[in-house]
Amino acid sequence: ALAINPDDIEALLNKGNAMNKLSNYKEAEKCYKRYLKLMPDNASVMASLSMAIISQDELRHEEAMAYLVNGEEVARRTGDDDALCEVLQDKAFLLSMLGTDVDHAISLVDEAMKLSLQHLSNEYFVLKGYIYLQNGEVRKAQTEFYNAIKESDFSEETALRIAVSYYDNAYVHLAYLMLKHVLKIYGKHVSVDIYAYMAMFCRECGKDDEYEMYRSLAYEMDAKEATRIFSTFSV
Repeated sequence: ALAINPDDIEALLNKGNAMNKLSNYKEAEKCYKRYLKLMPDNASVMASLSMAIISQDELRHEEAMAYLVNGEEVARRTGDDDALCEVLQDKAFLLSMLGTDVDHAISLVDEAMKLSLQHLSNEYFVLKGYIYLQNGEVRKAQTEFYNAIKESDFSEETALRIAVSYYDNAYVHLAYLMLKHVLKIYGKHVSVDIYAYMAMFCRECGKDDEYEMYRSLAYEMDAKEATRIFSTFSV
């Protein structure tokens, strides 16, 4: 479609989102910027563009924040609460990453949670926990993670997101313990993601025998998906 009409807004957005999922952030940025030239009042795309920019280079944080500030203004002006929730979450994440104002970052997540009328509140609790971890406040993070687990009735997906939050912030042993608990509860009734991530956490913790066991289980369950997950970790 873009070969025929380079200004096809639907095709630009679809390509941008596809490139984003493939971690091709440079191409995603191009698509989103072209889209916004044609549709300048789309706050959700501004948020996506901001994250594509910061994913390429953290030194471009001022540029990324400018899109989020603009996106917030547009979302509030147009009454687009869904887009505003997205913008507020991304803005909170960026503020936390910069370590500039943790309390403000948390307040933005709280506002997004209120706007969403508690829908998927466990996701907001996980984000707040992630923000606290980024800033070394482990106990506060664990309180938020407890709320997320409780809200989701200890869903496997939520537990994995918490484990990855620990891993991303260099609390690898806590990531390992989280998935160990998941396996204790669910037994063999878990997804390939649990086995694959558990394998990598074991490797980081120096648990070689467990690493080999969970790695094998992941490949036995879904070799293609296991390969994809393992490729996201630096060897």
